[in-house]
Amino acid sequence: FDNNMWTHAGVAITSLLYHGRGVCAYDIYCVVPSDFGGSKRRELTNIVANMDPNSKISFLNANNDFDDSVTHQYTVGIYYRFMLAKMLPKIKRIIYADVDVAFNDCLDELYNCDMGDNVIAGVRDASQGRAWPSQKNGYINSGVLVMDLDKIRRLGLYEKWIELSKCDQFMYPDQDILNKTCDGRILYLPLKFNYM
Repeated sequence: FDNNMWTHAGVAITSLLYHGRGVCAYDIYCVVPSDFGGSKRRELTNIVANMDPNSKISFLNANNDFDDSVTHQYTVGIYYRFMLAKMLPKIKRIIYADVDVAFNDCLDELYNCDMGDNVIAGVRDASQGRAWPSQKNGYINSGVLVMDLDKIRRLGLYEKWIELSKCDQFMYPDQDILNKTCDGRILYLPLKFNYM
């Protein structure tokens, strides 16, 4: 998220920690632009420290790999989720969530889902009502994902994502690219994990 969405992030993090208290401890990674303010970082850090001393928050400065990407009406922040595999080389699996979410349960069930050979897991995006660009197993919403970062690195998807992000052929660039490149290796999750 960027300077415009940090209060949304505060609400999302608060709801995450509220429902995980005493059950789950989280390592929260926030991908932000390098100019994301110190006072905002401190405020979010204080939310985590005050709500759950067993959880921690880290801020990762977004890299410049997607600066030349097509964004349409969005900001380059839509590509921040792609950076996780590169920025967190020792992390094998992660739950990604947009900041416009509210959590209402602990995320252990989601994190521990059996992904098999799949690269990502997400909820079918019924609002789009289309299969394109995915032909094999439908189209998912990219707002809440389980990402197998090891497989993403092994398959060289990060480089493909950079290349495709420069093509002006996608209506929802980040989401369309994920569906296109992971087609056939997407695990469908129950609607409860990303209900809109």
